[in-house]
Amino acid sequence: MPVPNRIRVILLGLFLTTLAVVSVGIPSVDPASTGTPGPLGFDPDFAALDPQAISAAPSGQRVSTRLETGSAASPKTVQPGLRGSSDAPHSLDTVPLRTAAETLEGAIRQAQAERGFRISPGLVDRLVEQGNIQVIVSQPTPQGHLEDRLVQTRHSPTQYFRYIPFAALEVGPQALLNLIDSADVHGIEEDRTHRPSLATSVALVSGDIAHEEGFDGTNQAVAILDTGIDSNHPAFAGRIIDEACFSRLGHCPNGESVQLGPGAGVPCDFNCAHGTLVAGAALALDSEGPHSGVAPDAGMISIMVFSDYQGQAAAFMSDIISGLEHVYALRDFHNIAAVNLSLGGESFSSEESCDQSNAARKAIIDLLRDENIAAIVASGNDGHSDRISEPACISSAIAVGATTKTDSVSGFSNAASFLALLAPGQQIRTTRIGGGFSLTSGTSIAAPHVAGAWATIREAHPDRSVSEILFALQSSGEPLIDSRNALTFPRLDVAPALKALGYAEDPDTSSDEAESPPDPEETSPPPTANPSPPPQDRCGLIGLEVLFAAWAVRFRRKKQI
Repeated sequence: MPVPNRIRVILLGLFLTTLAVVSVGIPSVDPASTGTPGPLGFDPDFAALDPQAISAAPSGQRVSTRLETGSAASPKTVQPGLRGSSDAPHSLDTVPLRTAAETLEGAIRQAQAERGFRISPGLVDRLVEQGNIQVIVSQPTPQGHLEDRLVQTRHSPTQYFRYIPFAALEVGPQALLNLIDSADVHGIEEDRTHRPSLATSVALVSGDIAHEEGFDGTNQAVAILDTGIDSNHPAFAGRIIDEACFSRLGHCPNGESVQLGPGAGVPCDFNCAHGTLVAGAALALDSEGPHSGVAPDAGMISIMVFSDYQGQAAAFMSDIISGLEHVYALRDFHNIAAVNLSLGGESFSSEESCDQSNAARKAIIDLLRDENIAAIVASGNDGHSDRISEPACISSAIAVGATTKTDSVSGFSNAASFLALLAPGQQIRTTRIGGGFSLTSGTSIAAPHVAGAWATIREAHPDRSVSEILFALQSSGEPLIDSRNALTFPRLDVAPALKALGYAEDPDTSSDEAESPPDPEETSPPPTANPSPPPQDRCGLIGLEVLFAAWAVRFRRKKQI
């Protein structure tokens, strides 16, 4: 017996109503509420921390960085800084290091052949020498999962970086093997240490002319990653606008590995005069004497990244990355023109090999450059004529070598075909801890000349990109020949670069016929890298049943016609 159309409609309505009730009881899944990692596999809540709110924390207060501790059972200290058990059967942690090295070398060759795995040269040799090694792992799995591969191995808590897909930790032989064998680990770098690059300059680079034109870095800031800055020096009075410290071995002023806020960026207590010397070349203002930096009115961000390592001041790559990430986090709170890195490690003869060995730092320097923040780095003081120290050799960084006051390339200054700029760096009068000034030489002093110049140019041209400013400085700089390699490099000259870029128009004298700003209603919002999906209704399928009901009624009417 055929079912009447009216009954069909009633049954369909009951079915859709039941479906709607079920959908109300099943809330839609919000990825942010599940703990699912955000872009690059990192905790979105941690990445969204307000750096100004953190900086407002009382001086000396510990701020959590969410360093995950792993899931190894019954921690057992085998080497200083490492935790985990080495009692697992067939563990490389229980065999002689030379034997472990053979297994590791075989695993590396296999991983390289199968998936193009990258690892720092000599890393296994240093593991044999030390018993454990500090590494930076590229493309780690989401937070918490990397430790799953390290159960019952010797390893330290893992530090996941906030904006780039890398993690830092210390590992023993078995933990290193597990990482090498992990298909989603693309490469492992040694967390190498770096030393400070130390071995009337402002007028020489025409900074005084820029000052006369009214450009001295006002409303711009320079971040200095170094040994800390003496904020009590009269030349820096009231100019330090933000401070932070990242010290893997716990040598921040509060005795911890991380400190943010007032007092965090003061000089460390182990041979830490370097940062104050560097800051003076870029930013000092000597109100009672002839000395001032290239940008005497710019703000200063002091970030201490050194540790007392084997009796010397050393900066771990992981701390440098953390410092650069902090600069990136501050980009919406300060007009940061440049970050200065007057430190160096191993030397490289090509940008390609340097980029491969410094993938983590290149990633964060690339992010900064995308935000128009230049990474200005000292080329190193080893006297090389065909190679540059890391991280200056990274292709997206601005490598700076040193010159004498008579405009010749300093003999100690590293150079190569990819050196970006030269700047004064020999017998430069600059600030010292405790007040006063002293003479200092090194590419460490050349780099901040460029960082200060960057701030003055950004004051005049706030919208110019890093590439545009670099081109202006290179094309208008004084050409100097390096007699060691017969290469010609441009020496910093600020005033011609400002002229080459053209001065920004004064808004007070601009024409009344200037184009009016676009109507907000007619302007589309800028595209985002990861556009958010439209808000989801918790009712899920509610609304869909209305369409079905309307369709059913329409179908019934057609049948009646």
